[in-house]
Amino acid sequence: MKIKTLYSQIVAELRAQSDQTQAEKDKVYHKKGYKSYGLKIPQVGAVIRNFKPIIGRLPLGEKFDLAELFYISGCAEEGHVGNAILTLGIDGIKPEHFSRIDKLLGYFNNWDEVDDFSINVMQTLLNRYTKDTLNLLNSWNRSKNMWKRRASVVVFVRKVGASGSYTDVVFEFCDKLLCDEEDLVLKAVGWVLKDNIVGSKKRVIDYIKDLRRSGVSSVITLYAIRAQNDKERKEILDVRQAKKGGDKL
Repeated sequence: MKIKTLYSQIVAELRAQSDQTQAEKDKVYHKKGYKSYGLKIPQVGAVIRNFKPIIGRLPLGEKFDLAELFYISGCAEEGHVGNAILTLGIDGIKPEHFSRIDKLLGYFNNWDEVDDFSINVMQTLLNRYTKDTLNLLNSWNRSKNMWKRRASVVVFVRKVGASGSYTDVVFEFCDKLLCDEEDLVLKAVGWVLKDNIVGSKKRVIDYIKDLRRSGVSSVITLYAIRAQNDKERKEILDVRQAKKGGDKL
């Protein structure tokens, strides 16, 4: 089956379930220009499962080509299908393919798609090809593309953050994004710090306190301490005098 034909068949199934009312509601949580069919994640997952056997048999190069068609569309649900395709091909992806990965991320246009990609694709590559993946993430950390900057730190959330294995890298990458102009990048910094507290609590808490002392955006620090108890949050918030009206979580 030709790649474009397969792409058209998958898109037809997505569009058949489209919900324009829900699509309009979804725009509230995303930046201007967000496009979607208004589908829920389980609906997208069901479509992916329908085509999983066919996609799974594709050579890696054709998986990349198919994923690219979905990413180019700019549609959120199609982006998730693209991520699923890369996940199905993850065992064949090696550092020699990282330039292709970098190109694909350039098509992304929403945080949900980026986060799914960072967790389900890039975390696996980080575990398998640590040095090469860190080099790629470092280039994203300095990118003009806000979604690459967000991805550069989101890779270190959840289990990776809880492992405590990348604390120094997290600090290095976060340092470069502390004054980022994009709110969604700042929130990603807060998120990665929150999850890394699990794996390296004292070091990360001390880092957050230093951010408070230096007057870094509260978008970062308040997100970072979300999971702490009341006593721990108060201790951190007391590091510097609260602004008029106080900080609100």
